[in-house]
Amino acid sequence: MPLLLVRGLDVDRLARAARLAKHTTDRERLTILARQASAITSSPALRALADTLTVRHPDAVEGYFFTAVSLLTAGDFLGALLPCRKGVSMDSLALT
Repeated sequence: MPLLLVRGLDVDRLARAARLAKHTTDRERLTILARQASAITSSPALRALADTLTVRHPDAVEGYFFTAVSLLTAGDFLGALLPCRKGVSMDSLALT
């Protein structure tokens, strides 16, 4: 039986991850749901999850990247620069 794929991701796996997200920490739950939103739904759902992740967990690089992706999806290319730069800067600091 062929798998239903959305942007190269198995929808069944995304749905299972969303169900299991209830049993994880807040940060992981938001990250899982934002990943699912970036693959399936439109920008407003992703933007809300990304903003919540960024506000509640400002040290989470994923929140800034999901914010940038949601802005890019909405067509706000210049607006996506700041969260993208912030995420890259935070991620680069982890390498040192």
